[in-house]
Amino acid sequence: MQAAKEFIRMIDDYRRQHGLSFVVRNALPFVLQRAMYYAYESYVGFDRRYGTDTTRMLDVQFLDNPSPNARVATPYGPLSPDRPYGATPRQWLRTWRRFGSRIDWVPCEHREFTFIDIGSGKGRTLLLASDYPFRKIIGVELFPELHAAAERNIEAYRSPDQKCTAFELHCMDATQFQFPEDNLFLQFADPFPAHVLEKVLANLERSLEAHPRKIFISYWSPRPEHIALLSSKPYLRSAHIHDIWSLYKNF
Repeated sequence: MQAAKEFIRMIDDYRRQHGLSFVVRNALPFVLQRAMYYAYESYVGFDRRYGTDTTRMLDVQFLDNPSPNARVATPYGPLSPDRPYGATPRQWLRTWRRFGSRIDWVPCEHREFTFIDIGSGKGRTLLLASDYPFRKIIGVELFPELHAAAERNIEAYRSPDQKCTAFELHCMDATQFQFPEDNLFLQFADPFPAHVLEKVLANLERSLEAHPRKIFISYWSPRPEHIALLSSKPYLRSAHIHDIWSLYKNF
C-alpha cells in the first residue's frame, strides 16, 4: 500500500511539473517496466537471493531533508547486477549487450583502490562492489532513511563471493564529503544534476592537488550535461563514453 501511494504521488508530481500529456506519453512504458522489474526481483532477483531490501524504488523528493540538494536528488532505484533495462525487447537487448556499470568491466587492481558510491541509497552497489577485493568500500548518502536501509542490508548480506567486508557509511551531503587519500574508484548512478556534480568534482580536484593519486569515475546513466562536464575536466580522460555507462580516469 505504501509503495502504491508513493507511486501515485510521484506520477502527480510529474503531472504538475511537466503536464498531463507528458504523463500520458510516458506512463504506459514506465508502468510496464516497473511491473517487469518487480516480477523479476520477486522471483529470481538480488533481494530474494540474499535476504536484503534494496529493490523497492523511492522518490526521495517526498522525504523530509534540510539539504538544499534534496529537492533535486534523483529518485532511488537499485543498480542491477544481472538485469537489462527497458520496456521493449529491443531496449533489453541493447542494455544486455552494453551493460557497462558492472565493476568487472573496469581493468584495475582492486586491492589498490577504495570504492566510493556517491548516492549509495540502500547499498546494493556497495554489496556488488564487495564481491571484489577493494581496499575499502564507502557509501555516501544524503537521506537517513536510505542510509539506515543500507546499514541493515550490509548486516544481512551473505555471499560466498564476497571479498571485502571493510564498509564505511556516511549520511551526509555529497558536496561536503572529504575524499580519502587513497586511489579511488568513484561510482555515480545519476544521483543528482550537473550543478551538484560540479561541486563534488571541485572537492575532488582540491583533494587531488593536495594528494595526487589514481582515480576512476564510473558514471551509470549519465545525462548529456554530465558527460559534457566530466569530459571538460583536463585531468580526466575518457575510457568509455555511452549514455548507459561512461568511464573516466586520470592516468
